[in-house]
Amino acid sequence: MKVLRSTFRLLIVAVGSVAAMLAFSLPAGAAVTIFAVNPDIGKLVSIQANPFTTSGFTTTVVGDTQLGLSGLSFQPGTGVLFGSVGADKTEVGKVNAGRLYTISTTTGAATPTAIGGPIPAGPGGLAAIAFAANGKLFGSTSTVFQGPSDSLLNVNPTTGARTVIGATPAGIGALAINPLTGVLYGAASTPDAGLAGHADIYTIDKTTGVSTLLTSLSDLRAGTFLAGLAFDSLGNLYGATGTNSGGYILSIDLTKSSSMELGRGFVGAVSDIAIFVPTATVPTTPLPLAVWPALTTLVGLGMLKIVRKLPTSAIS
Repeated sequence: MKVLRSTFRLLIVAVGSVAAMLAFSLPAGAAVTIFAVNPDIGKLVSIQANPFTTSGFTTTVVGDTQLGLSGLSFQPGTGVLFGSVGADKTEVGKVNAGRLYTISTTTGAATPTAIGGPIPAGPGGLAAIAFAANGKLFGSTSTVFQGPSDSLLNVNPTTGARTVIGATPAGIGALAINPLTGVLYGAASTPDAGLAGHADIYTIDKTTGVSTLLTSLSDLRAGTFLAGLAFDSLGNLYGATGTNSGGYILSIDLTKSSSMELGRGFVGAVSDIAIFVPTATVPTTPLPLAVWPALTTLVGLGMLKIVRKLPTSAIS
């Protein structure tokens, strides 16, 4: 019996120690696959990137969407990539302005979600889109090239029909939802010729559209603006720059109000990016990485205390 009890204690210590070591050895960031699109030539590319280093950054052309897409987002569960067309200065008056499409991640081919005909563009078309974990699709009508008023929308993924939720700050041309918190983020920015690009990042209430300025980035490459946002499954935030000064993929640190260029997605602009986050991997109550070693140690010590109080017969 004493041997069993000692063995049980050793097992508990071993489990706690292994868990602690695993927590300490978890990588700070693993490579993710980012899909990016160019609004001018319509190319879709697949990018391998790590949020903390420029090492290993690679770009592979998937195919031609034959569209001037302005928004990208993966539908949770299905893994289907959706794209939207805005109504900025390059798309006003065109039949596909404001339409929603599904995009093949193997060929780049785009299929309209409403086969019956074009969807009314509405004010600003669909400059950006973002799926929530529950499958709801949100859109932004950025009118940065047309006027001061923008709106947050609910968008039907099947028909493309949309309803206005509420007003947002002018120029929200990028949307993304953090899979760990469910918070919707939006970015508004304009290129400053000869100066570092500037971008304001907001948190947006998904029920009212009310936006709160979270931080501002002032370290973007000269002449560029923040055209795309996307989170990976660990909650790391990525961005993409627009204008022909370069379509760069960025890692964004909201706590430091800073960004780092990971690599160039296109010689020209990137209009948006998307990362598929499997819903099964999304924790409902995430814990910071630094908490795990202490947590596993406490669990091990607590179990040992319980074992010491047990009679030998209880574990025999």
